[in-house]
Amino acid sequence: MEKPDRKAVTGSLVLLMVALQSVGCGPNRQTEQAPAKSPGAGFQATDAAPDAPAAAPFYLLIERARAQFNGMYLEPALRTLGEVIRLHPNEPSAYSLRASVLETLEDAAGAAKDRQTAKEILQRVIVQQSVEIDANPGRVQAYLLRAQALLERGDWKGALRDYDRAVAVQPGSSVVYLHRADFHCLEFRERQAIEDYTRALILDAANATARNNRGLARFALKEYAEAIEDYSAAVALEPKQPRNYDNRGAAWYRWGKRKEAISDFSKAIALDPLYVTAWHNRALARLEEGDVDGAIADATSAIRLPGHSAASFNLRGYAYFKKGDNTSAIRDHTIALERDRPKKIRYGALVDRADARAAGGDIQGAVEDYTEAIKEQGRLPEAYQKRAQAYRRLGMEKEALGDERMGRDLEGSEGR
Repeated sequence: MEKPDRKAVTGSLVLLMVALQSVGCGPNRQTEQAPAKSPGAGFQATDAAPDAPAAAPFYLLIERARAQFNGMYLEPALRTLGEVIRLHPNEPSAYSLRASVLETLEDAAGAAKDRQTAKEILQRVIVQQSVEIDANPGRVQAYLLRAQALLERGDWKGALRDYDRAVAVQPGSSVVYLHRADFHCLEFRERQAIEDYTRALILDAANATARNNRGLARFALKEYAEAIEDYSAAVALEPKQPRNYDNRGAAWYRWGKRKEAISDFSKAIALDPLYVTAWHNRALARLEEGDVDGAIADATSAIRLPGHSAASFNLRGYAYFKKGDNTSAIRDHTIALERDRPKKIRYGALVDRADARAAGGDIQGAVEDYTEAIKEQGRLPEAYQKRAQAYRRLGMEKEALGDERMGRDLEGSEGR
């Protein structure tokens, strides 16, 4: 279960950011320390036999499945999730993700069955942990497990109550503050998240996860200098962790320091050549530095890796457009639109494809794409202004004047 991202970028060239790297907020890509739990990822651990043979960690398998699903590799995603469920049959997030894959494959019955299974597991966990809490109100782990189950079920208020109780029961534990801070981030309450990450660091100054996640919260607030400070501390604590360099590179990029960003993205890639977001982000930084060929090469490397995003196709398409290769640009923007399953970049991809079509002489096709973009984001002036130019090239002066007027009105409303 993921909460919609109200901060999704509507533009075409997006910076990719990894999820929070802690106990309550999604898959962890740590390579040097024990994996943290994602929502629901702690339910199976207590059932495992102490002498059971080691298997692939849950978080790595579920991350692989998510990457395959996001790349629209649906059959491989199903195979991976089948393996996850075989090894971890009590993990509700695995069933929920498989349900999403099955829905994409239009297997409504299979999806409904998996969602029901996930619901039953979550209810079972909530009941079990409630019994534990009734028997021992000071058992912090029970509050945290119940909070995760409530969160995955969609009961955000209930989850927060349990995180608050965990903090009250064990205020000297950095872990409880990390859990609650991650929850605040999911709720877009970055200031409260920063307060809890800071409390966690007071208790455990060497906690690289708290440093990284506080950096992410500060990044979300556009406090880039402070975010860089936290990421640099995480780098000092975990110098072989590519995530830290990638995140710091993103902050450098947003702060307008492209060369520093490229340097950090390159360090992340050197540590982990499969780190797809670093390839994408370096492509973006190189493009803005004027290195179009380098951007195309990096975006291509990102596209070849598992877990690549539709945004990488769109980025490469824009680079081709800047190079004057409109045919390749249109092809990549079309693939981006086809693979943009959550529709996070649809507006930008439509505008970019329209630009490439107009540059290639397909003015009617450009008008159609600008029109679709306006349907996606009707309050942004850019598509109206560009459609006005296309209408004028088609000799449709009345329509062009109407779009120019709308574009001016929207620009004026943005300034108020």
